[in-house]
Amino acid sequence: MQNSDKKSRLLHLDFMRGIFLCVIIVDHLQKFPGFFELFTGRGLLWASAAEGFFFLSGILLGLVRGRRSASQPMLSVMKKLWGRATLLYIWNVLLTLLFTLIAFVFIDKVGLKPGYSTSTSVSLIVQETLSLQYVYGWADFLQYYAIFLFFSPVAIWLLRKKYWWLVLIISIGVWGLWGTRSHNFYLSWQLLFFSGAVFGFYVEQIHAWFRGLQKITQKRVRNVVIAMAGLTFIASYIFVIGSIYIKDYPNWGWLSMLPAQKILDLNTWLSPGFDKPGLGVGRLITFYVWFFAMYFVIKRFAWLYEKTKVGRAITVLGQNSLYAYIVHSILLFTVGLLWPGKYGIVLNIFINVGVISLIFVLVRKRVFFNYIPR
Repeated sequence: MQNSDKKSRLLHLDFMRGIFLCVIIVDHLQKFPGFFELFTGRGLLWASAAEGFFFLSGILLGLVRGRRSASQPMLSVMKKLWGRATLLYIWNVLLTLLFTLIAFVFIDKVGLKPGYSTSTSVSLIVQETLSLQYVYGWADFLQYYAIFLFFSPVAIWLLRKKYWWLVLIISIGVWGLWGTRSHNFYLSWQLLFFSGAVFGFYVEQIHAWFRGLQKITQKRVRNVVIAMAGLTFIASYIFVIGSIYIKDYPNWGWLSMLPAQKILDLNTWLSPGFDKPGLGVGRLITFYVWFFAMYFVIKRFAWLYEKTKVGRAITVLGQNSLYAYIVHSILLFTVGLLWPGKYGIVLNIFINVGVISLIFVLVRKRVFFNYIPR
């Protein structure tokens, strides 16, 4: 890849998306205890990698299909976006039907992912799959991407007209009036996608504006955001993970010294604000804080993805995230059937690293690149 290509891609965004993808894979594998869940929180914390995946997808939409395609006719951009949405919809349907068929074959098998249709009517399953009323497997994000991309030409058109504030008002309104109240994933998580699109459309100007601030101001902003992220991450661990262990091991080690009942009560009181399907207010704010703390750190330590082999590998995964996501759904379904149990720490780490490494090899070898979206 040439230097100009690297700059145009904003490699720190690819690296971040690769990290989010790896976290999602580890959390979906559910091979605990291990090592990586110390950082991922098993996807149970106040925010998760899934939000980052959606937000980054919106950023790249705003940057690539918005800002950098501004000279292209809107009709051309719309066709590309709708073509992409159609492709993801087709893959969502095919994977759901494939995984459902496998579920019928291995219906009593330990390790089979729950949530498959129990209907005996093939036509009903197909109908519900086509209408997105039924989705099964580990690639369920595809349905949301397909819908968000279908409506994204409206957001891109508004951004071109400099109505970024209207995109945010509409998106926040849908989230606040319907999404978070009904716990509807479509209506709530669209806020991540379209707020990301606004940020992506103006990301280069935002970078220039931030660099124009006094050095001391830049440092203070970074330090405050990173400190807030650290404190909320620790608090999230105490209340969420701590509550789980307090319930399971009330008299174990240092847990017995914690004010157990207060932690449990506070976690119960806080939980609605961090609701995942409805994207609760607390979850939304926490995500933005964690994301931009990570954003500052990765921008600061560019050598992580420029000079280390692991960093470059993660960046490659981020550059081919949809391909990796679809492949991960197939591998995870297979691993669940073949190795359904939870093993020792060493073997669990080996399985996590092995699956991620296999996906990287498939990306590097460009296996089925002509058929699987990237």
